[in-house]
Amino acid sequence: MVVTKHRGYEQRLTIRATRDEWELLGARAQAAQLSVSRYLIETGLTSANPPTPEARAERERLLYELRKIGVNLNQLARRANSGLAVPPEPLERTLAAASAIMAQLQGGAS
Repeated sequence: MVVTKHRGYEQRLTIRATRDEWELLGARAQAAQLSVSRYLIETGLTSANPPTPEARAERERLLYELRKIGVNLNQLARRANSGLAVPPEPLERTLAAASAIMAQLQGGAS
């Protein structure tokens, strides 16, 4: 991670993050050749449209649905791996549902 020198910053900011979030922030900051704190300040000050509470709730709902679909896919894979027949209809429905949710997530429901 690139570290910037202390430049007389008067305020301190403490954040909470999961390990995955911290690693992703670190990777993005490193790619931008910034410290994590400077990266957060720069992106926070230049972001014109942070997600609304409704958009964040919708994203969480979509991720929940995507996890449920993952469970269904796992059940179908387990069935196939045990040598049992997997009818194409449930697999097609599950994959279509996953594709639809992924399209919604990519379309800005974040």
